[in-house]
Amino acid sequence: FQNYVGEAVGEDFKYSSREAAAMLSRAAVRRALQYRCTTNLAEYHQCIGIGVSSALTTTKLRLGRGSFGFIVATKADGSQWHCHVQLQPQLRTRTQEDQFMGGLILRAIEQLRSEAADKIILDNEKDQIEESYSRVDCEDPIAKGAERILSGDVEAILFLPQNGDNNKFVAMIDPVLPMECLVFPGSFDPPHEGHTTLAQVASSGWHGSSAAVFFELSLTNPDKPSMNPQSVSRRVHQILGMRDRLPKEWGILVTGAPLFAQKVEILKPYMSQVNKDRPQMGFVIGTDTMVRILNPKYYNNSEDDMFEAVRAMGHAGVHFVVGGRLDQQDRESGKFVSGEDEVSALPKDVQSMFTIVQEQDFRVDISSSEIRKQLHTIGTTESAL
Repeated sequence: FQNYVGEAVGEDFKYSSREAAAMLSRAAVRRALQYRCTTNLAEYHQCIGIGVSSALTTTKLRLGRGSFGFIVATKADGSQWHCHVQLQPQLRTRTQEDQFMGGLILRAIEQLRSEAADKIILDNEKDQIEESYSRVDCEDPIAKGAERILSGDVEAILFLPQNGDNNKFVAMIDPVLPMECLVFPGSFDPPHEGHTTLAQVASSGWHGSSAAVFFELSLTNPDKPSMNPQSVSRRVHQILGMRDRLPKEWGILVTGAPLFAQKVEILKPYMSQVNKDRPQMGFVIGTDTMVRILNPKYYNNSEDDMFEAVRAMGHAGVHFVVGGRLDQQDRESGKFVSGEDEVSALPKDVQSMFTIVQEQDFRVDISSSEIRKQLHTIGTTESAL
């Protein structure tokens, strides 16, 4: 039980309980998402996990209590249907009780798919069934999710555009990512054409197919103050406003992992393990980010520790797709920094972890810091007027 649900339980834990059914249900929906392994993210919304915990007819006498059971069905967005059933003692055989519970499992699927099912009509008045349905719904799921991360409740949350409403997001119950997807970390303050173009180029070139891209915002940063939930929500909705320029399949990851080693540790359990011959976790980064990854400053000022950490990421299946940028120290020269010089100086095994996007495939001479500077200048001028 504990291996399946991925959680420890105490000595007093009751395996025939609502809590046990809920734990099984959550584990089941997580497995459903992992088995899906598809780049069609719209299908993620349809994944359902069902947990059943019951004590049915056996050769042992239950002191007149009769058979009982709990069924919990959980949707990928966290919506749940709960059912508690109490059956009249000695009325049915074990096979008949199994069939009765099987019918309720089918009902659970119906309930979560339609969110409205007819009331159960019982053929025996001494049977008792209690049902309840809970739907996860809040005005700003992005800000709410950010608050959960800052409080330490969760380490990462995956948001997907809501089916049928491209102006809203749905928070997935677990940050399960599809096979051979790409994670694009950044502050996105603000998001711009460089981000969307690099995402498109990386997506189309990743293993020769169109990969899903997840824009990842870490609430904490080793060089900057933590983001507040409202700022996260604003930036995410700015990305949403650029959806016409994004890859076909995309989503948002919000984490509390500022360092790449931490991102890998958090996300690795949720990555598909179907194809072990290819890198399982691809990151889209700019040359400035690549320089930080290779900077011993973030590894106790030790180059050995840096290479050890980077190689550990490589052993975990990590690969980096690097997009170049205009030299920020000498913008007037128009020099393009691709990252090739930095990568060529690395040991061969570390070099193999980086794919450089060539200048002819991607060059957008724009940066978030430059946009912020321009906006500040405009704001200062308007204030003066």
